[in-house]
Amino acid sequence: MKYQEYDVELLDNDTYKITKYRGDEKDVVVPSIINGKTVTIVDRGVFCQLRHMETITIPSTVKRIEGAFYCCSALKKIILNEGLEYFHGFLNCYRLEEINLPNSLTGIGELDYSNCRQVKYNTLDGVKYLGNSDNPYMCLVKSPFSSRDNDQSKYPERVEIPKECKIVYKDAFRYNERIKEIVFNNDVKTINLNLFLSLHLRKVVLPDSVEEVEDLNIDGCPALTLNTYDNAQYIGSINKPYLCLIKALNKEITECKIHKDCVSISKEAFKSCESLKSVYIPDGVRRICEYAFRGCKSLENVIIPNGVRIIDKGAFEWCPNLTKVELRNGIEKICKDAFYDCNIKVIKVPRTLTEIGNEAFGGKLCKITVDKNNPVYDSRENCNAIIDTKTNIIVVGCVKTKIVDSVVGIGEYAFAGNEKRGTIILPDNIKTIDESAYNRCSLKTISLSNKLTKISVGVFGASGLEKISIPAKISEIEDGAFSNCSDLKTVILNGKIRRLSRSAFYGSKNIQKIIINTDINKEIVDNIITIAITIDNPSLIRKDLLKKYFKNEKDSLMRRAKLYNAWKCERFFYALLK
Repeated sequence: MKYQEYDVELLDNDTYKITKYRGDEKDVVVPSIINGKTVTIVDRGVFCQLRHMETITIPSTVKRIEGAFYCCSALKKIILNEGLEYFHGFLNCYRLEEINLPNSLTGIGELDYSNCRQVKYNTLDGVKYLGNSDNPYMCLVKSPFSSRDNDQSKYPERVEIPKECKIVYKDAFRYNERIKEIVFNNDVKTINLNLFLSLHLRKVVLPDSVEEVEDLNIDGCPALTLNTYDNAQYIGSINKPYLCLIKALNKEITECKIHKDCVSISKEAFKSCESLKSVYIPDGVRRICEYAFRGCKSLENVIIPNGVRIIDKGAFEWCPNLTKVELRNGIEKICKDAFYDCNIKVIKVPRTLTEIGNEAFGGKLCKITVDKNNPVYDSRENCNAIIDTKTNIIVVGCVKTKIVDSVVGIGEYAFAGNEKRGTIILPDNIKTIDESAYNRCSLKTISLSNKLTKISVGVFGASGLEKISIPAKISEIEDGAFSNCSDLKTVILNGKIRRLSRSAFYGSKNIQKIIINTDINKEIVDNIITIAITIDNPSLIRKDLLKKYFKNEKDSLMRRAKLYNAWKCERFFYALLK
């Protein structure tokens, strides 16, 4: 086995992800172990555009395949072994004939059945499936329909999904203009409702086993029959007609008691219900999907019951009157912007919450505590922050956060949007500040740690900074680090900046002074020119330094000024260096 043909990346769990294949074998067998470490992931594009590969065998150690097979023009057979959990699929593999799906598979991505026409599907009542010898109907791929066929009557109006089917591909029923009724007889737990996009679909019967319904677009199914209960509409099974809450009865409702059998609140279910003041969420709900309560301006408090495991992106964003949220044990993941632009002041992180997205709680927090039995996060020394226990990095901070000695970094968006932060002093134990950590923060001044070597993307973007002193050890300022800081007037350089992004100070047009506390050389002068050009303010450039270091670089300066439409600087350079 030629291990040198594979590029790999070491993951946090001490296993390898294959990122590139450089071989030329006709029959490829992916190794299960490379350099003594187990291979668990095959990354996107690893086998992209290989014109020689005819068969490929994936070992049982691999858990995920992320879109590895694109435009493999000679590929005829893909052999997947038990152990694989997620397979992103194949695209433009025109000669592909055979693929087996192992019983361990729980999710599937893109399947290009339109351009991979040689694939041998298993057919039942006209519906196409992929599977294996034990279960040929494991994955429903395509419902029977063609808009180009003049005889539409030969396509069924009703489809029953067999109990053997574990996975329904997301585009299986998409734009099927014939089908009117879909009945699930299987034990599937998660259903992607984008697969139901059909103008004529009237009825969907879910299995009792469903726990989550994702990515609903009800506008694509205007004829779909819904079941109504207390100001909300649902779809469900024969025994449980209220399994999935689809949408509010109307936008004027003021309260809603969700049915006890409901397991999922769908995407945008209560979006822009501006009069909704209270909602009762029962213990049976497992997931609150994207933007479910977005823009519910009158909503005041929410209790997240024990059953809820995931709160998706933006689920409660733009609910300005939402001041109280109670999180109970059971919640595992809160996604990005879940409570963005709410007025939540206090948050208690339960022991089960182990994944928190950027700006999950907005920027109004005043008090933060973490359950002492939480395995991932802590709030040590009553610091009023959520700290990643393993990395010692602040994940979520607030206006009253105390940065303790054991903390070594500030995470992405940790303090973004914080109000009433006048002055901040970052102690020297802080070695990193990640992307947008203080973005849109109302701070006025900040004293940076002397251990910092880089200011990351957007860290202080749109903040209230009036003055910034760049420590001597900082050698890199990335894109938008101080962008759109309208109150920023003074910049102090205490060392050489090896890389200063041209957009670092973009939009900070009120900078009046750049103070240099270091030896002046061409590199420093170039830093100043970059800032001046970015904000179109030539008064920041000392004429004597410009003539000394850039006397023969008139064209270069002019091109840079034109690139940013900095007309004042362009005229300044022309007049000075002509």
